[in-house]
Amino acid sequence: MIPGKPDIIKCPKCRWPKSLITCISRNTTGGQQWSDAYWWAPMAPIQSPIQKCEHCGHYFLLSRAKRPWLYSKKKLEQQNTGQLSYEEMKEAFEFLLTQKLTPKEQLTVRFQYIYSYNDAFRNFNFRDVITKDRSIVDHELHRKNLLSTITLLDRGKINDTYLIAEFFREAGEFNNCIKILEGFKTIKPYLKKISDIVVQKALSYDNMVFELPEMGLFAVRR
Repeated sequence: MIPGKPDIIKCPKCRWPKSLITCISRNTTGGQQWSDAYWWAPMAPIQSPIQKCEHCGHYFLLSRAKRPWLYSKKKLEQQNTGQLSYEEMKEAFEFLLTQKLTPKEQLTVRFQYIYSYNDAFRNFNFRDVITKDRSIVDHELHRKNLLSTITLLDRGKINDTYLIAEFFREAGEFNNCIKILEGFKTIKPYLKKISDIVVQKALSYDNMVFELPEMGLFAVRR
């Protein structure tokens, strides 16, 4: 990994500046990927698509953030990616979905909540993450979000077809998962291999996210 020049953005509400990590090049060595399409690598930090202002606590989409012409360096905290805790992500999720979002932005918000919820059930390498079991309320919010995310995905796309099935499985809709993947055809052998694992887990009524054998199944969806 080769660090780049910090990316300075400003809060759209109070205009407080924030310093985000950038990389000129990344190294995916030691990376991990999971069945929900989330991936992480110790030498490949990525800015969180959802940010929280360090001054006023406002949540906003990074894609909408603007760069200040002038700012006080004294206001900047240590450079970071803006990664949110689960409780912060839940607050951001509930707030941002009340805003006017494009379908793409809504997908970003919904995927980020899925990833954050599932962090409690991942075994990370080299990453210090404090996780805990989710509550019944959290589980129900996650289930509803999975089903809402499915409606935004495109069954005409191979990766989306897989994710639709996976999210049905995680939501406990095992029959729907299996039905989606019946006769699933793809020129990607690895994707077919993972799909077969998803079907076996659905047949066993297993709705837990799982780590994939190797990286490379999905394009980055953060």
